[in-house]
Amino acid sequence: MEQWYVLVEVDVDWKFLVKHKESLYLPQFYCSSCNQYSRYIAAARVPEPPVEEVRELLPTLPVELHREMLEQLFSANYTQVTDIVKQIETMMNVSPDQFFAMEQAIRQVYQMPSSRLICPGQVVGPLLVSARFKPQWDVLYTGGGLYFSRRVGEKLLESGLTGIMLFPVYTHSGKPSEVYEAVVTGYCGLPSLVSSGGDFFQCEVCRQWYLRGDHPLKVRFNPSVWDGSDFFHVEGSSAIYMSEYAYEVLHTPYFFVEVWADFEEMEGAWIYPDFDLEGNVFS
Repeated sequence: MEQWYVLVEVDVDWKFLVKHKESLYLPQFYCSSCNQYSRYIAAARVPEPPVEEVRELLPTLPVELHREMLEQLFSANYTQVTDIVKQIETMMNVSPDQFFAMEQAIRQVYQMPSSRLICPGQVVGPLLVSARFKPQWDVLYTGGGLYFSRRVGEKLLESGLTGIMLFPVYTHSGKPSEVYEAVVTGYCGLPSLVSSGGDFFQCEVCRQWYLRGDHPLKVRFNPSVWDGSDFFHVEGSSAIYMSEYAYEVLHTPYFFVEVWADFEEMEGAWIYPDFDLEGNVFS
């Protein structure tokens, strides 16, 4: 019986400091229907170089305004913090319909399949790193991003692994660095509901999934709705999942030089009702 694994962050490389080439920002969204914000999805940025159509579509990150709000936040007393945080979130968010329109336009420009998830609240375009940076790892998972050394990245694509795209992280002079940023393109639908007495619910406005029931419910990976990719996202989860073949490849001597990530076998998970699949309260 095949096993599947989920990536887990184990360490931080404080020397790996990346910047964005441009400040084009794909906003988060807030759904007034279910009172939730868009969820984060690991390794689901849009690292493709921005073209003019995308520049016209997306706002630039409001750095100065954001800084002003942060200064207010740091100087606020306890009773003011909640209101200021709400202001910042409102300023940085759009409606679900506005986000979906931007997302669809980006998909058309870059000819992205619908199975490739796009994470809201991210800067679009390539990452930059110092030309002096030399990774001491071959695989790095930061909890949000998945990175490979150039040596291993090129070998990874030759191995036939599916569900992953690699984009160069550039130096400030515009040359490819020693690092690749990975984007996960594989997809699996909702997990199976193992326990009785519950059901999945999708908000009609923001399309996010929730689990309803009267007591904690157990879910389990459902291979019947998996596209077979070696790297993939599971509907409703922010994590990166991988097949047994991907696990084996990353544990061969060639790859397993320095892997700053952990690989945990996927097992059934308990989820409390009135929470989304990431543990956020559903109002």
